[in-house]
Amino acid sequence: MKAKLFPILLLLISLFGCNDENLSPEAKVRGSYESVFRGSGSWGFGLYDFVNTFHLRADGGFYREGVTKDAESGDLLGYTNYASGTYTISDGVVSLYYDEFYSMGIADIDFIPKEELTTYEIEGYFEQYAVSENYKQLESICPSNANCGAPQVYTRID
Repeated sequence: MKAKLFPILLLLISLFGCNDENLSPEAKVRGSYESVFRGSGSWGFGLYDFVNTFHLRADGGFYREGVTKDAESGDLLGYTNYASGTYTISDGVVSLYYDEFYSMGIADIDFIPKEELTTYEIEGYFEQYAVSENYKQLESICPSNANCGAPQVYTRID
């Protein structure tokens, strides 16, 4: 009797089991993404990893931060920025709407302690990212009124 029920059980699991195709775009995009640029410091000293990360939460909020790490040891040296706000996804585009933004405000240094970052008024500021690689990457979209370089690509890390 048990042997006859097993194929039926497998059929039911395959019909009603979870699969990624049933997930909403919001559920698929949720998670953490990272972009790393390796380069020398502002004054040509040291080799750093400039790491930008953002986290898209289930509640529709996001948190992002930029940090500088020693390229060899991976040790955290300091921060370049952090921010938070809300996000939406529509037609394969993630829009980040900023509520608060903190940054160095100094162009010729590579990092400072997080508590020394300066807050900036950014009312109405937002960024957009195109979803690619089946929600494994997000690629920055250049606004129509801007002259941008190459798109920045963030890769899913969770």
